Amino acid sequence: MPTLGGQRSEVGRLMILPRIRDPRFITVRRGGSLQDDDHHRLAMWAADCAEHVLEHFEQTRPEDGRPRRAIDLGRAWARGEITWWEARTAAGHANAAARELQGAARYAAYAAGQAAAVGHVAAHELGAAAFAIRAARAAAPQDGREEAGRTECRWQRAQLAPAIRDLVLDDQRLRNDLCWFVFDCWSGGTSMAHLVHPGGRHVRPGGRHLRGPLTLRCMARYVVDAPTLLHIVSSDVQIHPDHQLVAPNAVRSEALSLLYGQVRRGELSEDEALRLHERLTEVKMRLLGDRVSRRTAWRIAREHRWDAIGDAEYLAVARLQADALITIDAPLAHRAEGIVPLASLDALTAAQ
Repeated sequence: MPTLGGQRSEVGRLMILPRIRDPRFITVRRGGSLQDDDHHRLAMWAADCAEHVLEHFEQTRPEDGRPRRAIDLGRAWARGEITWWEARTAAGHANAAARELQGAARYAAYAAGQAAAVGHVAAHELGAAAFAIRAARAAAPQDGREEAGRTECRWQRAQLAPAIRDLVLDDQRLRNDLCWFVFDCWSGGTSMAHLVHPGGRHVRPGGRHLRGPLTLRCMARYVVDAPTLLHIVSSDVQIHPDHQLVAPNAVRSEALSLLYGQVRRGELSEDEALRLHERLTEVKMRLLGDRVSRRTAWRIAREHRWDAIGDAEYLAVARLQADALITIDAPLAHRAEGIVPLASLDALTAAQ
């Protein structure tokens, strides 16, 4: 946990940080891989998240400017105008403003404190987002809190700069259980939504700096298995640009094994199989094989008493990282029922 003046930091205590720090959120000069520009983008995004719910605090304590000042100083650090220590001090003041409050006002002040601490520890970016979602939930009627949280989560994702989008979304997946599961905001078949200008540029919060109409583009993530991947390339299926394919790391090796088997059985010539192999390596997809995915696959296989992990890997990725599984393999589809959502092949070519 970060410390301040020899005392345990309240910012560190409020946000449950991982026991082993993710090197992607440690700056290069401290031995990690986070570049300064991306660190600044994380701070700006955290400030946007906190500011979006700040009204819940200011309506309760309009005379108390500490949380707003924390947000402003978080942005000032990102612009290079102050030191991280000055912003970090403002974070402590925002947390102090929250202590005597309850509900949405309290969470909104904590979100501001987390945002101001990003310059010190970049991983606090998720703390600002998580507390902002909790503020949105607490401010909503009892029967609308879950949807309010999902709406806030989707709004936050719409503000992510392209350079840090994948980093933050992966961080949300890995730390969701440490953040009260507030990032479970997939609903209506879309896991990511972002506002874009017709020219393709991402919109800053509110979109006020752009002219012309805005559109809501929804990007869906679909998991595909090896037989389906081969079908995509052999049938020249054109993936709609609003969609992204994800799969376990082994998918391409499994597809190659399937091609080899077809050649051995005389169903394909070697030249045709190798041509298809080249095409499948060109398909844009995100391959996953992290610890969380593997442990989830193990748990799924164990719970259902399966003899092998293979199918469970696809279901794990679908559960953690995608909207649905798409497969032409009937046994896998049967196993997936009741575990993860299924979608048809037509979903790959259709706009959201």
